[in-house]
Amino acid sequence: MGGTLALTAVVFPAVIGFSGLALDGAHWYAQRRSTQSMVDAAAVAGAYARLEQKPDGTVDDVVRTEAVRNGFEPLPANDLIVKPLSSSIDPGTTALVDVTISRQVPLYFAGLLIPGTHIPISARAVAGVRNLGPQCIIALNETAARAVEFTGSTTADIGCGVASNSDSDEALFIGGSAVLMANPAQAFGDVAIEGSGELISQLPPLPFSPRVPDPFENLSVPPLSSCDQSGSGNKGVQINAGSQLVDVDGDGLITLCGGVDFSGNITLPSATYVIRNGDVSTGGGTDISGDQLSFILTGDKPGDVGRVALNNNTEMQLSAPQSGPYQGVLFFQDQKALSPDRSLFNGGVDLQLDGAIYMPQSLVEFSGGASNPDHCLQIVSDRVTFTGNSFIRNDPAVCADLGLILGGTTQKQVVLLE
Repeated sequence: MGGTLALTAVVFPAVIGFSGLALDGAHWYAQRRSTQSMVDAAAVAGAYARLEQKPDGTVDDVVRTEAVRNGFEPLPANDLIVKPLSSSIDPGTTALVDVTISRQVPLYFAGLLIPGTHIPISARAVAGVRNLGPQCIIALNETAARAVEFTGSTTADIGCGVASNSDSDEALFIGGSAVLMANPAQAFGDVAIEGSGELISQLPPLPFSPRVPDPFENLSVPPLSSCDQSGSGNKGVQINAGSQLVDVDGDGLITLCGGVDFSGNITLPSATYVIRNGDVSTGGGTDISGDQLSFILTGDKPGDVGRVALNNNTEMQLSAPQSGPYQGVLFFQDQKALSPDRSLFNGGVDLQLDGAIYMPQSLVEFSGGASNPDHCLQIVSDRVTFTGNSFIRNDPAVCADLGLILGGTTQKQVVLLE
């Protein structure tokens, strides 16, 4: 009995001591985490204030208020330092504010032995603004799953950004063995990468980002005018190598009523083509070329507005105007069109397209060997799908020459950089 008491007298203080040290260690770790949360929140608040061009004194007040709201005590032993910044180590961002918090935190067990024992804790955060744009591919649909989708063996080297405005958990989807090279890749909802899908980007995926405004929302179709040519029966205007396309009424537009179907080897004169009450389609073995032109799809009623359907080994070398109301726009679908619809670029289509495809009420689908290498293709549509072995590679220099209206160029996002 005496031996047990003696052993207890020796061991029990050691147990108490180790328990006390563990308690102080856990307290130190919790306070360190708490201090980092304080400084992170304070830095983000300061970055927002600087983004709003507040004066330095106001930025400092905002930082301190946010730190106090998250538990910082403005005591003589504690310190908070705010430094404005003008450079960043992170690509695509601007550093705005650097915040450091230093605190003296009491230790409970050690304080019993040595009253007033404290340990210093400090944390630092740098917040800045990330420029999200520009985006070359934008899906406007706000609810659809996989509003932007890359699957199969697709390779897409966009040369700028890709954005989905959908709130879906798979708003931007990369699957199969698809490879997407884009900067940034963002979504209002979530970004899903599955299978062997791969995203190559300077920035990490940016889910839960702001929606991108429609860059062409203020673009309008020309007033409906008389038909320069009309299709017969249920067929659109048939255009082949021998066809003559003339602005009959002299209004500056070539209006083709009932849609248009291309076949054979065709060189189109530079013009604005209004496709009224029908589609743009191609037959097998078609080769179309032309510079400085736009196709405007419209109709007498919303249900008459057509789509694009390129199939069966079509080759197309087209460039958009470099000036005028439709600068940079190759295909423009009237916003009044009924949804949903589908515009197809598939079945071995070899494209050399320089310009924008604007189909706000269509799913634009590239599949089955459709390709557009080393040119400048912008897509703004309801939804966008790349599947099969489709291929696209944009050349930023070509895009700059076209003067395209790229989306998201003014979008900014406050982020923690360090």
